[in-house]
Amino acid sequence: MKTLSGRSAALASVAALAAILVASAPPSAAATPAARCEADIEGLTGKYFKCVQDAEARFTRRGDAAKLASQKERCREAFDHRVSAVVDRANGACPSGLTPEEYRDFLDSCSSAIGDAATTGQAPECGSCGNGVVDLGEQCDGANLAGETCQRLGFTAGGTLACDAYCGFATGGCAAQRIPATGQSQSYGPGSDGDSPAGAPLAYRDNGDGTITDLNTGLMWEKKDDSTGIHGQYNTYSWSIGGTDLDGTIVSEFLATLNDVAGGGANCFAGHCDWRLPNLKEALSLVDYGRSFPVIDPIFHQAATCTGCSDITQPSCSCGRPTLTVTSSTTTDPANAYGVDFAFGDVASYCKASSCISFRVRAVRGPS
Repeated sequence: MKTLSGRSAALASVAALAAILVASAPPSAAATPAARCEADIEGLTGKYFKCVQDAEARFTRRGDAAKLASQKERCREAFDHRVSAVVDRANGACPSGLTPEEYRDFLDSCSSAIGDAATTGQAPECGSCGNGVVDLGEQCDGANLAGETCQRLGFTAGGTLACDAYCGFATGGCAAQRIPATGQSQSYGPGSDGDSPAGAPLAYRDNGDGTITDLNTGLMWEKKDDSTGIHGQYNTYSWSIGGTDLDGTIVSEFLATLNDVAGGGANCFAGHCDWRLPNLKEALSLVDYGRSFPVIDPIFHQAATCTGCSDITQPSCSCGRPTLTVTSSTTTDPANAYGVDFAFGDVASYCKASSCISFRVRAVRGPS
């Protein structure tokens, strides 16, 4: 039996439960028939619960069980009728495809949880999230993603789809490949880049494991620190032992360490064993021509906190010297490789041989 204060607690959970009910549908634009259907059913869900809880409150005050049953039945009939009207009006656009009775059955199945909420004041845990089965109102459950992938959800670069603690999709590991903008915002007349910027705004995410993901390209980049370790921003390596092949210390020391070649891949950097040298276009995708010295987003160079830092799992530890970074791309002359100067964003060619020059590098992987 619910108390009056318990009724308030139960009603407070209605909005959360309505959101669970339509969580199985992908995000939709507000003007679409699917979105209107979702919004209408969310509203009816709230009204249904209010109707039922009002009946429960009257029962608490008066103790008339027959009246309670009659009032609840009227709530159900009204809900079924109104949802039927919404579904018919949507003409097949309602995302989940549930019948009115299935909607109501789901809500009624939560009645015991609502009762607990009324007693404890806690929001009800409706459904069976955590049982490994994708139940009504859930997008996923644990490792069970119901056959969905990042690509199927519209993330063209793929990535790793996960399930959160509330049995909803966690798309933080997904990526959509788009051509990044240059970053310029200063206009130099009509039609100039800064006047009419094209491309996706530069966007990145620090993953908290020493890597940064480009949310446009889906590429995952190694962060740099200010130490003398493998991620040190001042470290330099050779591109080639002496010929034209990529077989210098970039491979034998730098990439071999990140990919744990010696350990058979048991301890790869950030849990990935496919680190490589970026090609020219990949390296250029990091250049932000709206900045200077270095021409790179601050997520890659925290100027105020970089000095002396050595823990790249911390967002504040990220170093990007305004200097040359070599790529895996070879010029028309096989003896030279392309490099990107992050002081000004220039591209130039450099002799590959170890006797010519040593290079600073930043590893990349993906997109995946």
